[in-house]
Amino acid sequence: MSVHWNKPKMRVGQVWAWRPEKGKPIERARLLDVDDNVHVRAELIDRPEPCEVVDRAGTFWCPWDQLGDELEERVAIGVRLEMARAGVLEATRADAVNEGPIAVKVRAPGEASARVAYSLEDAALECGVSPSFLRSFVRRNDLVVHYALSKAIILAEDLRAWVQSLPEER
Repeated sequence: MSVHWNKPKMRVGQVWAWRPEKGKPIERARLLDVDDNVHVRAELIDRPEPCEVVDRAGTFWCPWDQLGDELEERVAIGVRLEMARAGVLEATRADAVNEGPIAVKVRAPGEASARVAYSLEDAALECGVSPSFLRSFVRRNDLVVHYALSKAIILAEDLRAWVQSLPEER
């Protein structure tokens, strides 16, 4: 079970792994004050000078003694994401948040997805491009988009047709 999805309750005095932003190192932080697991005041204990931070609870990954498990889970998630981008992994999840396990189905390379349609973000992930890149083609009417209320939906066949219409050379 992932530490990421079942984050333990934060308590004053515990030492947690803190990472202020992507690309920054993980540091040990002793919790000084916890505001309903939303805002946290902590002391960074490995710095030469005493240093306190007040940050969102989300920047505190897990209790320090669980960091190894958390890192392993994050690596596994990263591997699954790369496989999904490469088109050999299809992941689904229960509709309710945090309810039930994540079901993973491995597709053979070149095997078509059984999806009928994609959100703009999922279509971009399926094609290996950014959502803003796809939006530029939607604005130019080169990619057909349907709307369910205000949600942009791209039919799988429209996405395939758009990709096939792209030039083979630059």
